[in-house]
Amino acid sequence: MLTVGASAQELRKLQFVQAGKELAKPMPVFFSSSELSNPIWDGFQEERSMQFQTDATGKRRSLVLAGLMSAALPGAGEFYAESYLRSALFLAIEGVLWTMHARFLNQGNQAARDYKNFADAPSDLLQDGRSRWSAARYAERLNQIYGASLDLQRVARNDFSELNAFERQAKYANGTTFSHTLPPFGSQQYYELIGKYDHYAVGWDDYDARQLNASFNERASQRFLDFGVQRQEFNDILNRATTMVTFVILNHALSLIDAVIATAQYNERFNVFLESQPDPLTGQLVPRANLRVTF
Repeated sequence: MLTVGASAQELRKLQFVQAGKELAKPMPVFFSSSELSNPIWDGFQEERSMQFQTDATGKRRSLVLAGLMSAALPGAGEFYAESYLRSALFLAIEGVLWTMHARFLNQGNQAARDYKNFADAPSDLLQDGRSRWSAARYAERLNQIYGASLDLQRVARNDFSELNAFERQAKYANGTTFSHTLPPFGSQQYYELIGKYDHYAVGWDDYDARQLNASFNERASQRFLDFGVQRQEFNDILNRATTMVTFVILNHALSLIDAVIATAQYNERFNVFLESQPDPLTGQLVPRANLRVTF
């Protein structure tokens, strides 16, 4: 503010200060469209631009991990890839297969007990104090057929060493030797052979004594035939149990492959694009994220 009577020197000083304030004010900067599209600026923008694609942190799934998970437990890899229906399917198949395997094993164990009890039950035909199939009776009839002198008491004590030595030398009527020797009492092979090979048919209590000869007619003993059927049923049940294990392995392999596919599909469905571009006015890099989700 000027006072009345101010000197010329003071007036000039005041004008100088006001001029300085005007110069200190910010001046707006304007760019024309031609300036913004200048090739020099475009080249600068391209040089400073940083663009790259990345996956969302914590969202991308590992193919290897998915495969290993399903190899250990079918359906686990699919669950990891958020493919819940496929996960439930493989897990359900796994449960059904193991349930059936356990069921067949139980049936097989029962069948084994049944046919062993059938062979070891006391004879109800001869009532000689021996079981339906008896190693001592078998040795006794070999003595009758070949005129041998096997120690029946020794055989009755389940010592088959002398009997086995004789079996290795004995021959059928056609001149061929026995294919097997009697395994230890109570072993799986023991029960397998007495219902499979015809020279053991003479050890059954219902063998027709009139047909005792080196031809060994297996049809002379109905119990030999019946026991063979029971033994085969047992083997069939065990084969079913083994088949279930084979299917379990196949289910693991298929789930492994499917888990890798499901995880790859998951990674394709979810992607994030992160771009970093310079601001056209300030030149500073500005991040920008784009999310792409495919259904």
